[in-house]
Order: sequence, then C-alpha cells, then structure tokens
Amino acid sequence: MAKARKNDSFIIAAKRLPIGKRKGMFKKFTAETLAAAVIRSIIRIDHGYIDDVIIGNYGGVYELPDGTLCLKQNPAKQAVTEAGFGSLNAWTLNKVCSSGLRSVMLADSMIRAGHAKCVLAGGMESLSGFSKENILALLRDPFDGYMAYEAGEWCAEKFGIGRDEQDDWAIESYKKARFAVNSDIFQEEILSFNGMYKDEEPLIGPDEKYILSDKTIFEILNKTVGGTITASNASKNADGTAMCLVANETIAKMPGLQPLGRILEHASYAHHGDTKSFTIAPPFAIRLAVEKAGLKISDIDFFEINAAFASVVLYAMCALKLPAEKVNVNGDAISFGHPIGATGTILLIKMLYFLKHSGARYGVVSLCNAGGEATAMVVESF
Repeated sequence: MAKARKNDSFIIAAKRLPIGKRKGMFKKFTAETLAAAVIRSIIRIDHGYIDDVIIGNYGGVYELPDGTLCLKQNPAKQAVTEAGFGSLNAWTLNKVCSSGLRSVMLADSMIRAGHAKCVLAGGMESLSGFSKENILALLRDPFDGYMAYEAGEWCAEKFGIGRDEQDDWAIESYKKARFAVNSDIFQEEILSFNGMYKDEEPLIGPDEKYILSDKTIFEILNKTVGGTITASNASKNADGTAMCLVANETIAKMPGLQPLGRILEHASYAHHGDTKSFTIAPPFAIRLAVEKAGLKISDIDFFEINAAFASVVLYAMCALKLPAEKVNVNGDAISFGHPIGATGTILLIKMLYFLKHSGARYGVVSLCNAGGEATAMVVESF
C-alpha cells in the first residue's frame, strides 16, 4: 500500500485531443487554439476555484515568413484567454519532452503545500507551424550540438540494442496502436475537434515491411552507412494537447465530480556529464518516484514510458526488469507521434483511463528529456 500523504491531490477531469501528424489534420491550428478547445471542455466547476493554470509547451515560438523564429508571449495565457477564461492566472513551462508531465507535478506540489486548491495543468504543441529546418534546430543539443537521434543511437550502441530489436518493438507498437484506435479504447478520453476524433498516425503509418526496410537516419541525413534508428522505430513529430484539472480533497468531493485518480508521488532525475544520457534517465526517475510512494516496482500494474526512440523503452525495460505486457500496452510515441510539450499529459491521461477500465490500481508515467534528465509520476486509480 502506498504511503499516506498530507493534502493529497486528485485529478478530477482530464481530456485530450486526438494526436495529429505534423502537417496533418491540425496543420491549420495553433497550439493555443488546440489547447483552448480542451480547456473549455474540462472546466466543470466555477472557474473561480482555479488558482493557477500551468501549460507545458516546447515550441513556444512562431515562424516569420523568412524562417526566423520569434518567442511567443506566454502561450499559456493566450490559450486560456482564447478559451474564454482570461481572468485566470496562467504561465508556460518548458522542460522539453517532460513539459506536459512537469506541469501536473507542479500542480500537485502547489496543492500539497497549501498554496492552491485547484490547478489546471497540461501541455500543448503544434509542430506543423515549423519548417523541417527549424524543427531540427529545436531538437539540437545546446551544449554539444548533437541531434536527438544521435542520443538514441548512443543508447542503442552502448547497451547492445540492435536494429532488429528496435524494429520489432516498433512493429508491435503499431499493432497495439491500431487495435486500440480501431476498438475505440480512447473514446472517453478524447475530445472531438474540427470533426476529428481518432489519432492520426496509427491509421496511416508504415506497415511491417516498410519498418524493416526503412533507411537509418544516419543514412538519410549524414549520407553514411550505419546506425540503427530509423524514422519508423522512433517517435514522430506531431500536434496535440491535453489538460488535467488537479484539485485538493475538498474540491474533489464536490457534488457531481468523480475523480479519475490520485497523484501518489513524482520525481525528476538528472545525469551529470554527457547529456545524451537522457535516453537512459527514465529508470532512475521511476525508481525515485516509486520509492517515494512507498511502493516497489513489482507493485506497479502498468507503465507508460515515452518512446522518444525504441532504444529508450527497451533500455528502461531491461534496467527495471519489466515484462513487455506491462509497458505501453496501447502503443506509444512511435505509433502515435510525439507532440513534445503535450506528450507527458497525454500519457498521464491514457494511463488514468486505462487503469479505470482495466480495474488495475497503480500506474507509472515517465519521460526522458534533453539535458540528461527524466521525470516520473505514480498515480492510483479511483
């Protein structure tokens, strides 16, 4: 049983949009417009109870006609204002891939400390608004100049994770994702927007033959032979948004509300030295969060570990000795896409609804993020 905590926080509402491919079904919409739709849908209480809004966003810039990138002014405030709640305090958080989960972690911390009774937290991203060149610039390490895929390759090479193993994981990821989408497993958690209500990538992504024959990113970008990571066995650039309403026990018990779950604990972890080590950071964050919750890894029913690259998940499973049937059971960022600032919240929402429908109790969500870091959260279903 998990440790008792003072001032527990509960997720009383959670919704996401379907995930769109970059330049796909949401290409005409900004991240703020996508987020505004979800914000309007989940504020089910008097918005006067909401003390703060925290929204994770990585691509918080806009592109001028000449390709120049300019910083947006507090995209979170723009989103809540567009949603019709301009009187709410709002701020934007950037922790790269962990942005969406970190926003919920901070909401929980504020409630536990007694500084807030209810916080709207989530993430948003629209990578359709950027050229390929600027996306590559956003994904370049500011310390050493390497590209994100080189970190995934480093992990694969260092720990002996071969191309075949990564391709096999990608094939299974697409199989699970297609089954989940076609079976409407996500129906309750998804808000239809602009007539779209199903995640896009699983329905049009590559088949097994293409995955096995795809060229590596080294071969495509560097024009050299070698490498194991391909566009097929790595996460895809995407558009998406997701929001959670996090509240204290008093609000969670208000008439008409049915909490989805309780946040038990969370943790962040940072490796010192080579920043490519973000690809092996999730197991460290997961162990910390599970230990803080007073649980063991074996107590956790299911794990959502963000598949920035197949090598990241495969390493984490090996390090934590996790059976495949507990990890990313409905697919992952390889088969759905990775709207960077939103993915953490999306994975959390997927976990909460899956625990609810499966009757399981404990779930862990974890993401690596650039700079040698990772985050993790432990939740309990209600």
